Amino acid sequence: MVTDPQSLNSEFMKYRYLLPLLLIFNSCLEHTRSGELGGWNNVVFKTPEVKLKEAINSLYKAYPTYKHIKKWNFEAESWVKNYNSLRTTIFYFEEGPEEMYYVTFVDAGTGENPNYSRLAIRGVENGRGRWKRYVDLNHTEQIRITERFNDEIVKRLENILGTESHVN
Repeated sequence: MVTDPQSLNSEFMKYRYLLPLLLIFNSCLEHTRSGELGGWNNVVFKTPEVKLKEAINSLYKAYPTYKHIKKWNFEAESWVKNYNSLRTTIFYFEEGPEEMYYVTFVDAGTGENPNYSRLAIRGVENGRGRWKRYVDLNHTEQIRITERFNDEIVKRLENILGTESHVN
């Protein structure tokens, strides 16, 4: 251990550039982490976003368990707060397996056409206190989640809206 002030100053001088570099590196990582949120199963609906939001509210009324997230409310709120710049909704599945999907509204895939809206799954929580992104899941889980979302959410939204969707 160095106790001499001169030696201490010399040690500090060796590492004086390290702290700013670490801060810059950390800010880049944080930016990358938020940018890596990514989405999958981008579903395009031929309807304005306002109508899609109304359809989701109707879906919640018809199937209240999709919105009932008291058990994992903290996880849902933390994810929404971390990505508060996104227009989001959460779907909770009570059984087979129990999980939550963090879903966002994405700008229309066909340019600035206001007659289209798009949803994308951004993350999945399965009660272990950690949201998983697409890249965190194995191939089997990716397929299962995509199929569940399509079968239980997308098809029901299509029925409510009276229109078909497609994956973009």
